[in-house]
Amino acid sequence: MRDDMDGAGAMPATMAAVSRPAFPDRVLVVEDNLLIAMDIEDMMTAMGAGVVDVASSVAGAMAAIDAAAPDCAVLDVNLGAETSIPVAERLAAAGVPLLFVSGYGDGMVRPDALAGAPVIAKPFTGGAMAAAIRTLLSGD
Repeated sequence: MRDDMDGAGAMPATMAAVSRPAFPDRVLVVEDNLLIAMDIEDMMTAMGAGVVDVASSVAGAMAAIDAAAPDCAVLDVNLGAETSIPVAERLAAAGVPLLFVSGYGDGMVRPDALAGAPVIAKPFTGGAMAAAIRTLLSGD
């Protein structure tokens, strides 16, 4: 029997970890509703994020990006008197994977450069968020 296999022929733990993409360490959440922001933060932490930066405005999001570039981002589109589109454009230009959450669902209007970014309709479940994040990270 090979040293790297157990008696049942299972894959060694080190190989199993390599075959599954790691969850990004730093996630930026831009959401103006405190309760929804806290829910998303909890979801990201449960999925494996090491640090979740939460901002409720474009200025706050830009400051968070300046302080430490995120590995991925979850952006509410409508932030009251402004939208998160400038944040999304900056992240997309830097190659940071992002997804939108929106009460507008698939009907959300966004610039052509962001047309490929996934959109999760509000209200959403933890399962829907997890599926969207998996898709985002896999690049599909």
